[in-house]
Amino acid sequence: MIAALLSLLGVAAWGSWRLWQQLDGVVIEMHGQIALALGGSLALLMTVLFMVLIYVSRAKGFDGPEEEERTADALPDEARR
Repeated sequence: MIAALLSLLGVAAWGSWRLWQQLDGVVIEMHGQIALALGGSLALLMTVLFMVLIYVSRAKGFDGPEEEERTADALPDEARR
């Protein structure tokens, strides 16, 4: 699985490099560079924040039933009455 993902990453990087080399004479001005840097940074920041939110939510128990509900669900129907 890891080898397949790394090979896909390599193909994407190679294709991007080839495409970049074909764009001879194209210049990204300062505004474009700023927009590219801000867009990439914000995308990375949001990804990290959402992953932290997932881990914190799971650690605090917001992603599953409460302990009483889990215990009650594990009991047979007769024991709940």
